[in-house]
Amino acid sequence: MGDMMSFPETPEEFLEQYSFVDKKEEYTNGAELIPVFRIKQMFEHYFKE
Repeated sequence: MGDMMSFPETPEEFLEQYSFVDKKEEYTNGAELIPVFRIKQMFEHYFKE
């Protein structure tokens, strides 16, 4: 069974932990990226209604 995902204290820390840089600049000019499914997880966790 997989490990349970842990969430950092703040959304900013979450973005820092799960983002990456397009080092080869194949898709961007070296911008910081984060997968869409991670953003959805962040919203579900930090911004519950």
